[in-house]
Amino acid sequence: MAASITLISLLLTLRLLSSLTSALSAPSPLAEQNASRLKEALYSPAGKLTLSPEIIIPEPSDPTAILLQSSAVKTLSERIRTEAKANAAWIHGSVTAVQTFCSEQEQARGNFPGPVPVVYCPSSSNDCTAEDMESLVGSGAAGILATLSKGEAISTAEEISSVDDDVTSWCSLALKTGLQPIPEIILADELAGSLVEADISTIVEQVSSKLGFDPVSVVLTVNPPVFDIDDDDDEGDTITFSLPQVPKALGKTTPIIGSVRVAAGENRINKETAR
Repeated sequence: MAASITLISLLLTLRLLSSLTSALSAPSPLAEQNASRLKEALYSPAGKLTLSPEIIIPEPSDPTAILLQSSAVKTLSERIRTEAKANAAWIHGSVTAVQTFCSEQEQARGNFPGPVPVVYCPSSSNDCTAEDMESLVGSGAAGILATLSKGEAISTAEEISSVDDDVTSWCSLALKTGLQPIPEIILADELAGSLVEADISTIVEQVSSKLGFDPVSVVLTVNPPVFDIDDDDDEGDTITFSLPQVPKALGKTTPIIGSVRVAAGENRINKETAR
């Protein structure tokens, strides 16, 4: 009889531990809600390119600048929604700046156009703690950018499997908090132009396997070669480097966001955006 009681107690303990482990590893209901929101915003039913502006908001240093910036961020937030017609806003800056931006977006709930989801872009995972994540979720942010390989460009898809485990645990923490981690992969120049559709699918599979979940989106960042612009010669403004080929079927399940880094000045950003 004692042996039976001990066995029952052991089974109950194992079930409790199993339930506890499952609760700790599972994303929160808010994370699932944000996943639906981000997928709906980033997915393009018509298969056309959509725009996701990336905004850098510097940290002000004096009280006057803080007040001025708060007003400027609110104005920017409104224009992103009403004029730019963006599908999401990706923000680099302080948690306070994100809170101000999200607060203005929330005022548009129930109206048209409605609020756009906000993705926070920290400089690194070390710059965003669990406390910061709680504040971001509380302000209304839906996602957080997770740059893989410590921001280093990868030369092969297989390199994703060697991603630092700290990023994996950091993404799990974000999910438990309610944020959707969106992985960013920086592609080496020689790799970006050689990728075909099957390679992109392999990269997304590698990311999902490494992180332990299917991301709502994946950001592929490429660095175009340095080029000179001749304002008097439009023919010389063409950039010939190749971008990765993304399979349309993949975009229906995991929207792929292309991020092209180009130096400011000499109208480079306008030219690259138009291209």
